Amino acid sequence: MTEEFSQELPEATPEEASEETPEAAPEQLPEKVPAKLTFRSCMGSSWTVVKNHWVPLITAAFLRDFIAMVSFGAAFAAVVDIKDWCLWIGLAAGLIVRAAMQCGYLKFCQHLRDHNQVDWKLLFSGFDLTMDMLMASICFNCAVALGLVALVVPGILLSVRWSLFGMALVDQKLDSEKSLAASHHMLKGFGWVATGLLVTAFVGENLLHWWSYGFEALYSISLWTLYNHIRSQEVKA
Repeated sequence: MTEEFSQELPEATPEEASEETPEAAPEQLPEKVPAKLTFRSCMGSSWTVVKNHWVPLITAAFLRDFIAMVSFGAAFAAVVDIKDWCLWIGLAAGLIVRAAMQCGYLKFCQHLRDHNQVDWKLLFSGFDLTMDMLMASICFNCAVALGLVALVVPGILLSVRWSLFGMALVDQKLDSEKSLAASHHMLKGFGWVATGLLVTAFVGENLLHWWSYGFEALYSISLWTLYNHIRSQEVKA
């Protein structure tokens, strides 16, 4: 007579069960990113970084533009004998270098924001993304310009929805087309935040522009005061 034996498997302990079916860890937001992002919280967290590191940020932006301008001038001077093409060659050189430096500048800002540290090497680390940044920037500027010329509103909408293309391109190493598409997708639900940032940047840049004219006027008037003083001394002599 055969006997049947039933072997029961031991029940898993809570610890073992948790090991077999691990729960997905909650996604953590990057440092300094508010849980609920609004225009006010975005500007507040960003202003803290800018306030503490405004000298490196301004210096990095100045170096980006200065190096691009020098590249334009050097290329123009090198081919100045080619009368019909010297300007275009210089412009192309300046745009290419500007695109490379813009990639580095965005990396510089990203590292400074995330780690609260200045790394100047990053400013010159974007050359591998140069052509993608150049093509994406040309598409962005041309599309926004055509939109502004046509009906104004399409240009504003494009400038808002594509405003993150540089960050997507640098962070995810996307090509020009995918970076623009990624920006459009990422900003769904954050249109008003991006619009507020765009308006703030526009107003701030124009205010600083007028302030620069004010300082220029102060400098010019001061020079006239100095000139008149020197001239009066010469007349008395």
